[in-house]
Amino acid sequence: MRDESVRIIDVSKPWSSLQSITLDNNSEPHGTRTICREQPHDSIDEATSAMRASQALRAMKTSAYFGVCFVVDVQECKSEITSETLYKIFDSLSDEMPNGVVPQKVLLHTGYKGEGTDYPCLSSDALLFLEAKGIKLVGIDCPSIDRSTGHPVNEAFMKSRNMIWIANLELSHVKPNRPYTLSALPLIPHVPGEIPTRAILIPFSREDEEE
Repeated sequence: MRDESVRIIDVSKPWSSLQSITLDNNSEPHGTRTICREQPHDSIDEATSAMRASQALRAMKTSAYFGVCFVVDVQECKSEITSETLYKIFDSLSDEMPNGVVPQKVLLHTGYKGEGTDYPCLSSDALLFLEAKGIKLVGIDCPSIDRSTGHPVNEAFMKSRNMIWIANLELSHVKPNRPYTLSALPLIPHVPGEIPTRAILIPFSREDEEE
């Protein structure tokens, strides 16, 4: 008898380095650096901020964090992920896209091993390319969507375009260049402004299960 159970791939990091999503003043979640503090809140102001964040979570559109996504292999990019690279990848994978359409959610597999601060990040033209493609959520397996040094310019750009980002994903065991169903609903925040996320992928077929 064939096993029809749903296969789930956990792409979250351990609790000490959970992905996180940040709330701005408009109470609209945006992904950000992975920071998760386990200590209890140590001030009334901090606890109040966390409560407001929790209220914003209840009011958010869950569809933004759930749906079809595409995992893209960009390991060839050692320093910067450019629009030229993404264009070539997206063009070569057009037949793999569901109904030939690029999903609004994309996860970038850079191959980052979790060591050091030298990891690939998106160039400004790559962000413009993703925006033009209608991408609303970008996930990456690096600690941040920005470089470890300098100003968070990518975060600022994505926030201004209402694009969500999730950092510090674990994609090393996921078969790239194919579609999945993503669920990355934010959890109750441990610190104001930082909201951990439990991210999972559901393969479209048995062939797309873990490597």
